[in-house]
Amino acid sequence: MLRPSYSVQIGSKTFSSGDEDSVLEIVTTKGMGLPVDSSEIRLASNEMHDFATGDEVKVSLGYDGSPKLVFTGFIDAIDHRIDHLRITALDPSAALLRLRLNRAYSNQTAGKIVRNLAEEGGVKVKQASDGIHLPAYVIDDGASAYQHILRLATLCNFDTYADENGQLIFKAWAADRTHTLEYGKDIIALSASDMEVAYAGARVSGESPASFKGSETDSWLTKQDVRGEAGAAQVVSVSVAAVKDRRTAEQVARAIFERMRYASATAIEAVGRPEIRVGDAIQINNAPARSMNGESQIICVEHHLSKTTGFTTTIRGRRKAGG
Repeated sequence: MLRPSYSVQIGSKTFSSGDEDSVLEIVTTKGMGLPVDSSEIRLASNEMHDFATGDEVKVSLGYDGSPKLVFTGFIDAIDHRIDHLRITALDPSAALLRLRLNRAYSNQTAGKIVRNLAEEGGVKVKQASDGIHLPAYVIDDGASAYQHILRLATLCNFDTYADENGQLIFKAWAADRTHTLEYGKDIIALSASDMEVAYAGARVSGESPASFKGSETDSWLTKQDVRGEAGAAQVVSVSVAAVKDRRTAEQVARAIFERMRYASATAIEAVGRPEIRVGDAIQINNAPARSMNGESQIICVEHHLSKTTGFTTTIRGRRKAGG
């Protein structure tokens, strides 16, 4: 039998499993897109604490005194109750939700724009792949910097999320690790859903055609349409002002089409698995229904450790229709 263990650093104070049982409950949630990652920690109110908003928070979970780092962030809210103290922490990328800019980029890749936005928000970047080239791209304060990053991710068919150190990742999915869970052994609860893909293709139209003059030109007005398509039959049509040439339109159409194909979802509750990360792959074996088995991309991981329920991990995954 493995014994769950934890280490929680809040400001200058560190709580470890077995130390006066100060920690009542820990919940950490990490995922792709919005909302940003968070951690909620409940402490017994048996001593005075001098925590302040903005203090660093690090959460490590595991077994037998060897916990693994699963969350890095800062205190966003402190809730004092009669019987406990609740700390809510957010991932560093929350700064990008508050950041609003008006800025124009010329001849930049999506990845370079993301790096610039992260730098403006004080967020470290672990990896930002280039993605598509954009002759002109405008950031406006009608959306947060994080929302603009999500839009760029859609245009490139990239994922964007933060790792356990709170560093931003912006890249196409390629699982570095695959975790295998066996039905009847590792899994507490399991569900799977399959939906019909609404469209068979995507069509992207640019704002200012330059296909026949090249994306470097400033003369955007022609009688030719900038249009890219991916798939066939019934298609969804999207207008993207940043697309200025046919090649980019085709790239974006393929990206949108590939994202639409994620029509299968899985939700797994398992015994605590701190090594499982967003962006990894999960392989389910020996489940009673065929649709429950197979490999999925992990898009959300929630760890829950408490004195009453023990240590569990909830994993949400997705895969393409027919995958």
